[in-house]
Amino acid sequence: MRDIARSVLVNQYTAVRSATGTSKTHTAAGLMLWWLDERRPYGRVISTAKTMKQVETVLWARFRTLQAKVRHRFSGAKPGTIQFYPDREEFPEWFAIGYNPKIEGGEATAFQGQHSQTGDVLFVLEEANTIDRAIFVAAEGSLDAPNARMLAIFNPNVARGEVHEWERTGLVSVKQGNLITISRFDMYKDPRWPDLEALGGLPSPKRTAAMVRKYGKNSTIVRVKVFGEYPLTDADAALALGEFEQAIDRYNEGFDIGKVLKIIVAWDVAGDGPDDNELGAMFVGEKGYLFKFLIPAWHANHQESLSRVNTQIEKLKAKFWKGGRGSSENASAEPERNDQSNDQSTADQEFRPPSITLIPDAVGEGSHVPSMMRSWQPKVHCVGFKAGMKSEGVKEYPEVVLANLAADAWYYAKILLAGEIYKPIAADLDEQSLHELTSRKQEWDKKHGEPLVWAIEPKDKWKERNGGKSPDRADVFTMACWGVFRSAKRKKFDWAIG
Repeated sequence: MRDIARSVLVNQYTAVRSATGTSKTHTAAGLMLWWLDERRPYGRVISTAKTMKQVETVLWARFRTLQAKVRHRFSGAKPGTIQFYPDREEFPEWFAIGYNPKIEGGEATAFQGQHSQTGDVLFVLEEANTIDRAIFVAAEGSLDAPNARMLAIFNPNVARGEVHEWERTGLVSVKQGNLITISRFDMYKDPRWPDLEALGGLPSPKRTAAMVRKYGKNSTIVRVKVFGEYPLTDADAALALGEFEQAIDRYNEGFDIGKVLKIIVAWDVAGDGPDDNELGAMFVGEKGYLFKFLIPAWHANHQESLSRVNTQIEKLKAKFWKGGRGSSENASAEPERNDQSNDQSTADQEFRPPSITLIPDAVGEGSHVPSMMRSWQPKVHCVGFKAGMKSEGVKEYPEVVLANLAADAWYYAKILLAGEIYKPIAADLDEQSLHELTSRKQEWDKKHGEPLVWAIEPKDKWKERNGGKSPDRADVFTMACWGVFRSAKRKKFDWAIG
């Protein structure tokens, strides 16, 4: 924190590019208090983050915790939820506040006009690479004062955004002292590491070393989360880490997808080798999408695996067909209803349970799944997925020529994560899933007489780079994305358009 404070004292712009788990939020909150104490009685702090919830429950929650420890320095004054006035009656211009301004017409007006009598204004932008450029532009007007400062703290999950532009243009640099990079190993070497470790919630050296061994020091997930460096393969990656982290944030924040209209269950079927079975589901709602794995990975004979998957489908039917009205929360039980009401006119026209589709990886052992499941679950659609089959194309981008069905699935995942056409997606994904999804490369090949064909890196090639393990969790996610759109007439999905 001292290096950051020294930079803020002498530089108008300071960027802190940090690994995850290095107490970035703790640092930001501490610097907010330091500025108020140092620049009394006219200093002010304007803070923001990606969402208002993050401002209130993450950044300002830590601010309130730290302020309690130094309250005596502010005459016992207590902070509010997102604001703190040490002495509002005598010095009303001495304060810290949290904002997440609404962007209207490309402008963030709430961030404009932040001046103080002495010019001592500090802007603190946490997770700055996710913050809209309009906020940076709005703050610029307040930086005319020589004492005004902007501090941007972020994890470099994507090589783009306003703060990345600061680095690219030389506005901040390590040489100038106003670009500070922090890796987890820097944190472990710090003499104050025992005190930080005592705070709890930080990754241990043993855990971090295991992560580097497992995924490799140049993998996207290790470069970003361990070393605080931009991904080497961001331009080549089929799917970007930053977009997945937004989806994970939505899941953690309890994103409501509304009434569930369709459920896609994707099963990566394990053969006789060492690979595990993986089972996940995409819930398609009126307000967006939700992906999660239904049960932990398992290894069993094929008949037992079929039984496990069948049990999960029965649970979904009980919850969404017989037990509830299709809510993503489904908190209250409802009387049992006919599970064919999707196809029949009933007295209760409001209740139309979601369709359920099972998509198994129909290669090897998986080739038998469609016929078996159709006999066990005649009212559940079962569609086999064969990655090497001919591409069906992506209607949203007819100009893009795709190599095969695997490319279709990954391209649909790309579209959903981008959020430009369809409504937002939330996802419950672990570290292994993120690694598999963000380290698979996209390729442009010349095939089928076409000048450029978009393809996904062959699985065998990926496995060679990753110790032979199969990317089964990534397969489940992308198959689920493909299943959302498979054989659907566009008019049926008008509700999904953002």
